[in-house]
Amino acid sequence: MVFYLRGEGDDDRSTEFWGATPEKLYEIRRGVLSTEALAGTRTRGRTALDDDVLLQELIDCPKEMRENRLTADFCEDTLRDAARHGLVEDAVFQTFGVRRLRHLQHICRQYSTRIIQRKEKQVVNNDDEDEDDNEPVEKDATAATTPRDLDQYFLDALHPTPAVGGLPQKNAVEFLRSYEGWDRGLYAGPVGYLGRADGG
Repeated sequence: MVFYLRGEGDDDRSTEFWGATPEKLYEIRRGVLSTEALAGTRTRGRTALDDDVLLQELIDCPKEMRENRLTADFCEDTLRDAARHGLVEDAVFQTFGVRRLRHLQHICRQYSTRIIQRKEKQVVNNDDEDEDDNEPVEKDATAATTPRDLDQYFLDALHPTPAVGGLPQKNAVEFLRSYEGWDRGLYAGPVGYLGRADGG
């Protein structure tokens, strides 16, 4: 995804940010949640044969495969937690492959599962003064799993991934904040859009 952001700063100067990322933090489309572990990288070769040699070197590298496995475990744990909260189904579809870009190739594990569309009874007080008795009225209402709620949940749960921030997540982020000594700002932050009815 390629994106361009522009905003006004405190000193009336505009801030511009260009970015391009091969990695999808998550997506919700037509009731399906998808996310991926994109970690482990090699350059592209001059020929298809070179590509395959470099890919095999990548797959044979314990360090690169461990980074990918840790990121994959993080995604799987996040989806299991979401299932325990009743947000997604237990069944998760997984694929393993390589994502080849113009200059780089990455190991990619993709995950997808269905969002659970819940409904619950909501009690509403009848405040009509003309009514003889103000009995509570039950009606069907969508539960707290609205698109905005789901987006907030998965943004909090998936960002930053181990490929960006390390593990354990909380300790790694605290270490980076104290060690780096500067604010990353928009760098390595999630960028996307929110739809009105089906997440983002």
